[in-house]
Formats: sequence, C-alpha cells, structure tokens
Amino acid sequence: KGGRAVEFGAGTGIISLLCAKRRKFDSICAVEVQPEYAELCRRNIEANGFEGHISVLCADVQALTQQAVGGQVDAVFANPPYIKQGTGVGNADRGKYIARHEVLGGAAEFSKAASRLLKHGGAFYVVYRPDRLDDLMLALRQNSLAPKRMTLVYGDAQHDACLVLVEAKKSGGAGIF
Repeated sequence: KGGRAVEFGAGTGIISLLCAKRRKFDSICAVEVQPEYAELCRRNIEANGFEGHISVLCADVQALTQQAVGGQVDAVFANPPYIKQGTGVGNADRGKYIARHEVLGGAAEFSKAASRLLKHGGAFYVVYRPDRLDDLMLALRQNSLAPKRMTLVYGDAQHDACLVLVEAKKSGGAGIF
C-alpha cells in the first residue's frame, strides 16, 4: 500500500480504478496512447469519483519520462500488446487492433519504459500470453527487471494456460520465488 504507480495502456482505466478502490497506491497515472480511450478512461475515473487519485496522460509509453509522470514511481503495471505485427487475426476496430498488436510497441518497449520510470527495487507487474513468455523474460532482463513471481492462469482444467502474470523488480537479483 502507498506509493505512486503508472499503468501503461490503460484503455478504459479498469485496472487503475480497481487499484484505487482498494487503495493500493496513493496516486496512479493512467497512460493511454489512443485519445478516444484516454478520454473514456478520464470519464470512467470521474464517474467513479477518483479524479483526485488517478490522473490520465495521453502519451506513447516509449516517449514517457519521469517528469511526465511526476518523478520516479514505485510500480508500473501493464498488459502490453502481445501479437506480433503482421500476424494473427486482424480486427476491424483499429483501437482494439493497436491494443493487441505490437503496432506501437510490445513487451520490449514496455519493459524499457518501465525500467526508466521505476525506483530501484520498484515493481513491474505484467499480464502477457504464455506462448510469448520467452520474449517477455528476455525483455525484462535486458532492461534490468528481474522476474520474481510468476503465475499461469487457466480458463479451466482441460485447456492450456491462457495468461501469465509476472512481477519483476528493478535491479533485482536472480531467482523467481
């Protein structure tokens, strides 16, 4: 509890809203590159009464600076785009396409930006696809983010994992616990 956090790719703002409701952080900066989603996020924050707790920044994660988010932060959380550009099923909705495909960056770019914003020992929480886990782990290590905890998420017992949740620490030592 406490501290400051940034959400990359906030979309509608649901994760920032849930964290604010549970008082996980003193303040949260929800970053969204798509103006229409940034505005939707802003409206959701206002509708839920968290204007003083969550701010919205319409910006590209790759261009973020510490100054843009008010200095170093304690945590960054993200669900980076996970489909390589030019692969997978397209989407008629351009906004959803950008959110899912690495058009404006993926795990490598999100990891680099997180490392740039985090305090020493700060946490980067990532939701990703298990079939891209090797790409995520490489991106984390290349950006001084040491994976510490990992959980596979299954829709049911009959299917393979559909998500992986990873917590990484900036400048952390080796070893997942």
